[in-house]
Amino acid sequence: MKKLISALAFAVSFPFCAQADVAPIEQVEWNGHTYTLLSEGNIFEIAAYVDTQDGYLVAINSEEENQFIVNVWWHLGSIFLGANDVEQEGVFTWDSGEVFDYDNWQESEPNNTGGNEDYAMMYLSDATQFMGLWNDVNPYSSRYSVLEYATPEEEPIIDENEIAAVNAPLTPVLALTLGIAMMRPKRKSNQEKQ
Repeated sequence: MKKLISALAFAVSFPFCAQADVAPIEQVEWNGHTYTLLSEGNIFEIAAYVDTQDGYLVAINSEEENQFIVNVWWHLGSIFLGANDVEQEGVFTWDSGEVFDYDNWQESEPNNTGGNEDYAMMYLSDATQFMGLWNDVNPYSSRYSVLEYATPEEEPIIDENEIAAVNAPLTPVLALTLGIAMMRPKRKSNQEKQ
């Protein structure tokens, strides 16, 4: 998130960078996480939107997750990933803070062409041999992106009135009533009398 904030601060310095309204398009769940496809924008526009959400740009931590993204959004062309090397050239980190221990860079990437390719993206087009591979790009290109967050577990619905009733202390009258009821002899039913 710190990297996105840096991008957002840059966008404030250069307001022409943050014009488009990035918005959610569709949402899918996989492996305990929710993934929301966001409309196209440059990294500054996307950072401005992500900063208002609970999640982060997608952090891909395995070949299975990489393939999941490809399988769902293969038709888009490309997406921004939540990784960059803004703080230290060549050392990519996830915006989510997760350990960067999986990558799927295209051959000869990342290469920082032009000296300003600090953001990771993934090729998704089925018309290219690079499908599923990553590249570093400049922040001004416009792409789709994916917001990721952990899917909250369902919590049981508890009626606070029920809890209060169960935890309420017995009043002397209630205790006496319950005690008398328990001491009463049991009446015989009509069948038992015969």
